[in-house]
Amino acid sequence: MECITRLNADAFFDLSINCADIPGAETINILATKSGGTVCFANLINNYNIALYLTESISRQLDIRCADGYLDRYDEFDIQIVKELAPYLEKAIVTESKVEDNIAYPLGRTKKGFELSGYRKSLVEDFICESRAMTMVVDEILSVAKYDCNVLITGDTGVGKEKVATIIQKNSNRRMQPFIKINCAAIADNLMESEFFGYEKGSFTGANQTGKKGYFEMADNGIIFLDEVGELPQDLQAKLLRVVQDGEFYRVGGTEPIKTNVRIISATNRNLEKLIEEKKFRRDLYYRLNVFPIRVPSLDERKAEIPALVEYFMKKYMEKFGMQRTIAEDALAYLKECSWPGNIRELENVVQRLLITAKGETITSLDVMKELHTDLFDKVRENVGDTAFEDGGMLTLDDMVGSFEKNIIQYACDKYGSTRKAAKAIGISQTQLIRKKGKYQIS
Repeated sequence: MECITRLNADAFFDLSINCADIPGAETINILATKSGGTVCFANLINNYNIALYLTESISRQLDIRCADGYLDRYDEFDIQIVKELAPYLEKAIVTESKVEDNIAYPLGRTKKGFELSGYRKSLVEDFICESRAMTMVVDEILSVAKYDCNVLITGDTGVGKEKVATIIQKNSNRRMQPFIKINCAAIADNLMESEFFGYEKGSFTGANQTGKKGYFEMADNGIIFLDEVGELPQDLQAKLLRVVQDGEFYRVGGTEPIKTNVRIISATNRNLEKLIEEKKFRRDLYYRLNVFPIRVPSLDERKAEIPALVEYFMKKYMEKFGMQRTIAEDALAYLKECSWPGNIRELENVVQRLLITAKGETITSLDVMKELHTDLFDKVRENVGDTAFEDGGMLTLDDMVGSFEKNIIQYACDKYGSTRKAAKAIGISQTQLIRKKGKYQIS
């Protein structure tokens, strides 16, 4: 009702178009449209069915259309709508062919809109959440945490899958019970069964004379986190399936089943469905573990969070190293432009090295470039003395800067091939790079 009031309309609308992927927006469309009016859904994923229920519940006669009459030109319709709305959207730039915006944020939504409330922030502790992608992940985490079901967390190496598992555990009804973390890739195949399920005394040479509890026995009534679950050998997958299905297992050398009540959170950076096709992972186990999937997006999908992550890591390691540093705005901007195949773990390591290697109190963009492109700067130092200088060998500052810049551009072009990639690597635009190539006669 507040939204309706803020529309400042003297009367209900004849036509209302919904092109926003926002829960609840369809309610505003229905309530704001007068009887006999038309409501169009420009986006196929909006809640068209909910709109129908709302219309019926308030007994209003409306003509509700979803892609009706313009399905063959659906993309053109959406683009035209957005172009017309662009002047009213914050930070939107209209070009001849597209409407550009920071993909890490919804159109017209400020960074502040993603800030968690004090209560929600306490639930996720120091989990950085300043992008649309991570806001959705946090919603999923807090939703599934309170329900006692198995969760499968997927995502590239270094995105923070273990952190997600920890937040689920701390917000679950098992938070006061054991939380056992297991890296499945770090245990030798011949030891896995005894580590997971324990063994009876004297069951094999070198066994503890009193026997040993396995991870599942130690985690009874709690949660087990199976990191790198895709690395499990197939014989252990069969035994794990029995635990998940029946809630019981046998120790190595044991004859009596042991009951266990555990919730399993799994994580992997591998494509389990592809492993199933290759007969390397059991389909039945996959469906048992994948009751609720959570995909953690890569850092390239959430670059808007890089400044917050850098700030967090700087604060953490400045306290650890007993130092004070700041970082320049252009250095942060350059970090946002870079690709991060190692994701958050790689960014954390880079921040540590920058704190250690930076010469001044402020980390500059040059410090960042040196750290991320060590090979490039080493090559430049090798070649900088090869340039012939005029005036009897006198070395001027302009000569030194020009030689240095020429060698950087030459090396970047040789290494990356395309001008687009080379320009991105050294932090300038493609136009600037082409202009400088002409200046230094670089082919």
